[in-house]
Amino acid sequence: MSNQIDEKKLTYISHNVQSIIDGNTSLPSREEKRKKYKCGSNYSREEDIISWTKHLKNLIKEGSEFNEPTDYKVNRKLNDKLSLWRGDSTKLEIESIVNAANSSLLGGGGIDGAIHQAAGDSLFEECIPLLGCHTGETKITLGHNLPAYYILHTVGPVGYKPDELKSCYRSILDLMVKCKIRKIAICGISTGVFGFPLELAVHLALATTREWLLEGDNLDKVDRIIFVTYLQKEQICYSNLMHTYFPSSIQDLIQEINDEINTSDEDSYETETSSDED
Repeated sequence: MSNQIDEKKLTYISHNVQSIIDGNTSLPSREEKRKKYKCGSNYSREEDIISWTKHLKNLIKEGSEFNEPTDYKVNRKLNDKLSLWRGDSTKLEIESIVNAANSSLLGGGGIDGAIHQAAGDSLFEECIPLLGCHTGETKITLGHNLPAYYILHTVGPVGYKPDELKSCYRSILDLMVKCKIRKIAICGISTGVFGFPLELAVHLALATTREWLLEGDNLDKVDRIIFVTYLQKEQICYSNLMHTYFPSSIQDLIQEINDEINTSDEDSYETETSSDED
């Protein structure tokens, strides 16, 4: 048996990404795609997930207190494009999601297995000619029976290898922009059976994402990045650390909340006055 890589497979890999970059991939309308969702009508919409800024406002309204930012500068534009969401990315209606895959790209345990199961056999068939993926790198496929149009498969390191994990996040974001994708949901990478310590992994995820977004005009090429958690301990860890990497001016947010309340009161008064006159 020949050990040489099939030239047809190499051509497929090149065409797969290039067709997406060129906008030549035929995608169904959202209405048509919904008919094929594995989850049926049990899906969540990206539009219903609030931004990090809105999340902070809600916490302030609930009486939570925060320390003012120190090491990182406040960037409102950045915060408005980020979200933290606890849920199932296989049921999330968004342009793209991330799969924490194994090197074969043919399915495995955890989120990898869940994505393959929900996407259907056609995902497995699309992944075969991709010839796997190296640690720290990312490859793209269609979403098949998932609500997401695209899946970005990245292979995280086994054990504590921070440079390789950082490479995962950068390769995800680089490929996202290369393929002109503007919205993505990113799950945790390597924090399950691969054994990367959760808190250190979250530090890397948030720091790398912030660093990448502030390079050149990357921030203008992205509309939405949602950090997806599944377990409560993940949600708590992300929430605590996002305050560090994506701080807000609490005083400015409090002023905005007060302005919104005053505007609402004025609108209510005008409505009541108009009703009385009628």
